[in-house]
Amino acid sequence: MVYFDRGIATPALPAQGKHMLVRAARNLRTCFVAILATLAFVGSAVAAPSDTGLASRQFGNGRPVSLNDLPAGQLKRRLESLAPKAQSNALRWLQYISFTGTDLDLLRVDDGGGVFFADTMRPDNAMRKAASKSTGTVSAAYVPSDAFFLHSRPGATKRVYLDFNGHTFTNTAWGAGTFVGVAFSIDADRANFSDAERTAIISIWHRVAEDLAPFDIDVTTEEPASFNSTTGRVLITEDNQADGTAMPSQGAGGVAYVNVFGASNYHTYYSPALVYAENLGPNVDTYIAEASSHEFGHNLGLSHDGTTAGVAYYAGHGTGLVSWAPIMGNSYYNNVTEWSKGEYTGANQTQDDLAIIGAKLGFRPDDHGNTIASGTALTVAGDGTVDASNPELDPYNLLPQNKGVINSGTDVDVFTFISGSGPLTLTVTPAWDAFYRATTRRAANLDVGLELRDNAGNLVASSDPNTDTSAVVSATVAAGTYHLLVTGVGNAVVPYSDYDSLGQFFINGSITTGVSDTTAPNPNPMTWASVPSPTGESTIAMTASTAVDETSTVQYRFNCTSGGTGCVASAWQAGTSYVASGLAPATQYTFTVQARDFSGNTTAASSAVSATTDTPPPPPPYFDFVAGSESTVAGSLSGNYTSTATDNGVAESITEVSSGGQPAKRFSQLEHRWNFNLSAGISATLVANAWSSGSTDGDTFNFQYSTNGGSSWTTMFNVSSTSNGNVQSFVLPGAPSGAVIVRVIDSNRTAGATALNTVSVDHLYIQVANPSTDPPTGNPSGLSATAISSSRIDLAWTDGVSNESSYRVERSPDGSTGWTVVATLPLDSQSYSDTTVAASTTYFYRVSAFNNIASTGYASANATTPVAPPPPAIALTAVGSKVKGVIRIQLNWTGASSVDVYRNGGVIAPNVSGTSYLDITGSKAAGTYTHRVCLAGSTTTCSNTTSTVF
Repeated sequence: MVYFDRGIATPALPAQGKHMLVRAARNLRTCFVAILATLAFVGSAVAAPSDTGLASRQFGNGRPVSLNDLPAGQLKRRLESLAPKAQSNALRWLQYISFTGTDLDLLRVDDGGGVFFADTMRPDNAMRKAASKSTGTVSAAYVPSDAFFLHSRPGATKRVYLDFNGHTFTNTAWGAGTFVGVAFSIDADRANFSDAERTAIISIWHRVAEDLAPFDIDVTTEEPASFNSTTGRVLITEDNQADGTAMPSQGAGGVAYVNVFGASNYHTYYSPALVYAENLGPNVDTYIAEASSHEFGHNLGLSHDGTTAGVAYYAGHGTGLVSWAPIMGNSYYNNVTEWSKGEYTGANQTQDDLAIIGAKLGFRPDDHGNTIASGTALTVAGDGTVDASNPELDPYNLLPQNKGVINSGTDVDVFTFISGSGPLTLTVTPAWDAFYRATTRRAANLDVGLELRDNAGNLVASSDPNTDTSAVVSATVAAGTYHLLVTGVGNAVVPYSDYDSLGQFFINGSITTGVSDTTAPNPNPMTWASVPSPTGESTIAMTASTAVDETSTVQYRFNCTSGGTGCVASAWQAGTSYVASGLAPATQYTFTVQARDFSGNTTAASSAVSATTDTPPPPPPYFDFVAGSESTVAGSLSGNYTSTATDNGVAESITEVSSGGQPAKRFSQLEHRWNFNLSAGISATLVANAWSSGSTDGDTFNFQYSTNGGSSWTTMFNVSSTSNGNVQSFVLPGAPSGAVIVRVIDSNRTAGATALNTVSVDHLYIQVANPSTDPPTGNPSGLSATAISSSRIDLAWTDGVSNESSYRVERSPDGSTGWTVVATLPLDSQSYSDTTVAASTTYFYRVSAFNNIASTGYASANATTPVAPPPPAIALTAVGSKVKGVIRIQLNWTGASSVDVYRNGGVIAPNVSGTSYLDITGSKAAGTYTHRVCLAGSTTTCSNTTSTVF
């Protein structure tokens, strides 16, 4: 065999961690013991130099980091000859391919840095003849007409197609242009498939399906209607195309990319895996099957199993029907071939094959109960015969009885039957029952262990032969119920462990028939131990009385006789308790219960009992939505949006940055956005605890929102306060739902306003009120109105309302007419500041709460604003001009003779004497310039502010 195993450019290998199946100690499992003597390797193998230290070295998982990590040799020389980009790609590729020192002489690198194996080992025909000299039960060949319609697990979402029909593929990882893979053929007639070819195809399918039997994947010979990232293709073909030109890696036995299954371009670029049948025997079905599983194993992320003595592909150990070899080694000549994790003596690769495959494919669900109480009824003919069909004679599994799959190391499949007094013999055979011939190897995975127990759980007989993988229990028994326990075991003599003792099995034999059991369990009719009772909005729990039977264990079925959604009968189960789920809330359901024994005798139904699922609670009055993501348009960020989810003292801060450009034109700027996704409601209120670091250039921060992706913005409020605890709110008109963007943006981008100010946000959320089915209860009370200044009146009241969604503040000039809404506030509000008032004016206010059903009564108050303060004692005028394009502003004032001059919020000339000042800005840029003057040393006795626009 020649494997050319190529890597991938951007792989995402699963971690090679601890095997996910924790092996439980149990009576049927034998222990894996170390081989104390040196093993003689069966078959030919590619040997590396005798440096056992090098052979045991592990690469991959981040190594080699550099060329210095590789020993001298052809691989290192090749990497040194590559261009830098290709060399980097090759190193990264090697880091993601688990390989050992025995692979160093086999790895090749293409000009682009792609890595593949070039291993020159083929099956030895002499070994084939030696391997065929085995004994054991042999199945007769059968050639169904539907050899190209076989499925191991129909309906599975993951598939691997064994393609024998030929396939054309163009511009894939195998190379530019088109490759035409010819159809599988063992004779000169390439247009038709002979019976011999169909027989080989069926045998290959059986064997590959057995290797993958524990996993949730369909191995098929029927071409899928479509391929996707979890559909593999193994093309069984020749290494010459139809026109005689070479296929990829001509001379190989198998070619496959590593760890590509599941990649988005797996099926379009890294497929197919190639198996060259004429280089395997030629055309020996057992060799082709082993190569197919091996190559698909590479697709799944597996590497080679060799030895620390320098053997690249371990050929296994043991003799006869229990000779063993790893699938990812050299498994051509052995009767037990399994996935491995390097438990054999001298293993140089401890990759956990089952864990890696399981991560890609998942494991198939358990098909039979693992306890005596949950066992499956064994199907027994009237004359006591026990038969099972196998996939060769029953490819569609139309007769599913008396068979199963051991799918994990903890799986014990239990079968229950009633026997008369007398002898019984039951044989359990692994999957090779379907495809083993006297001239071929079995090459199945499962080694069967059996226990026969009586209905009390006592051991009657057991079987775990060291010379065969099938098992037989024979005993003479008294009449009664018995249980056959089937599991996978290892072999302490060969040795191998039970690590991959998994796969299909078939039960055949005979038992002594006795007097027919015609009596149903007792009580009959059934009764309730605990009548059906609701345990939630969608569940009802119940417990049947424990029934007893003369000859067997008992199963129970709970019948739903009336009700709404989810009213279905349970499956027959061993336990007496049942919870019906998926039911409609506030709905009545009626149940009965029955019991049956393993002879099918069923009791009459119990009395019908009804129960009503719980009524769901009313929805909460509101939901608080926090930001789900954020983006910074301009500014320096400290913290992130998660800090704004709660008011916990941990704030997110955004600091302005300079606009850049010509110094005279620079200004500071800030814009930051938070993204919300709101559910529908009757109101939406944004609440923010935000504050400023203070400003020396008059900059403040506007909070705005957008419901159209940022195409337009609405200002909600401005933040200038420097106090943590500056909580502000804004009701979003129309209660928008879906995507809402909230942003904060600085208010002053005038040239020269370059101070880098900071805004901090400790809590930012949007409260969405839900529709209610009831009106609000209670009323607000104790409203007070206090004139704080000539332009501000503060309102305060007591929130005595429940079930409201919002508050409404209204204002009137006379207290009886002309009421207008001045603010809509979140629920539970108790204060508001009205800054839209005029001096020396009386205003009347009323406050009410409301929801989608109704409004409460009002709380009322009024206040009169005082006379406006006199204008500043210092009066300032400003006149602008340009001299040679440079902006100048002449300032004149009255009322003070010693002042500090401010431009755009910052002092530009302190302690100026006189009543005038010429501000030569040094700038030619258009913009707005603000000025004021303050009494020297004072920040409170100041002039009016002027604005000069250029």
